Amino acid sequence: MDHPDYTGRCKGRRATPFLGIVASALALLFTEAPALAQRDLPPQQQAAARDDVAMQIRSVEAALGRIHAEQQSVYQQFQMVEELRRNERQELQNPQQGYASAGFITYYDDVARERQTREYRLNYYASQMDRLYARYRELEEQKRPLLEQLAGLTAQR
Repeated sequence: MDHPDYTGRCKGRRATPFLGIVASALALLFTEAPALAQRDLPPQQQAAARDDVAMQIRSVEAALGRIHAEQQSVYQQFQMVEELRRNERQELQNPQQGYASAGFITYYDDVARERQTREYRLNYYASQMDRLYARYRELEEQKRPLLEQLAGLTAQR
């Protein structure tokens, strides 16, 4: 059963690579055509075309910066969840040795319930890590066409 994640997309469904390829091809087509036409323009129009290319470069770099910032945030969240999971696993594997401490008696049901709660948290952390990893990869895929577009724009300079 697919459940929407925080981006509104359903887990288990992948974005089609065809759309990314088409977007990359269109971006390259539109960035290469002005470069060919710039050679035949008067100097004033060539300067305007260079300014337009510089503005497009800044726009692509800004988009890349936003994606990179979100990737850093996702990576930090991943690391925090990973550390929480590691601590839970360690506590599950090496529980407190003395069940009866400071005069209190711990009942078997309480110990079993705590163990079950820890196992639930371990599974929850694992699913969160999977979600964060998928989001990181999705952002990486969003960066790829922008990097190609940036390469094409810098070649026009």
